[in-house]
Amino acid sequence: MRCFIGIRVEPNKEILQELDKLGRLEYVKTVKPENLQVDLRFLGEVDDPDRILTVLQGIRFKKFSMTIKGLGVFPGHGFIRVVWAGVESQDVYGLKKEVDSALQELGYPPDNRFVPHLTLCRVKRKPDERLRTIIREDGQKFFKVQPVEEFRLYQSVLKREGPEYTVIGRVNLE
Repeated sequence: MRCFIGIRVEPNKEILQELDKLGRLEYVKTVKPENLQVDLRFLGEVDDPDRILTVLQGIRFKKFSMTIKGLGVFPGHGFIRVVWAGVESQDVYGLKKEVDSALQELGYPPDNRFVPHLTLCRVKRKPDERLRTIIREDGQKFFKVQPVEEFRLYQSVLKREGPEYTVIGRVNLE
């Protein structure tokens, strides 16, 4: 099964308004509100998710808060495929490091390309000025401060209407 590790983000009014604004563009596919999360690690195909969950549950990390603010894009402004909201918190980096360290004992190499973000939408074709205007106008917009009390191991099933995520297990923070 296809799996990843993430932090669930509960959408508030500001995030839902941004999703609605982006969703009005015919070439954009927004993330469903119930699928909003900050990816800590994509694992790909996994044979034994219970083993991964057991290793992750050995992580001891304190609860923290993260600020969701501003808009960014992947891979870059010249070629936009993903629009995301930024995540500000040194603790997100610390938790990511702990996750990577725990996964190393299962043979997963560290992932050094981590950019904490909340994916808002995927762009299906070359964007026009409307998307660039949204990104420019909301580039520094404050969305919320989110308490982080747990992270999750998810199964991801790709479907025509979009991915479907199922929680395999949760790891509580201290």
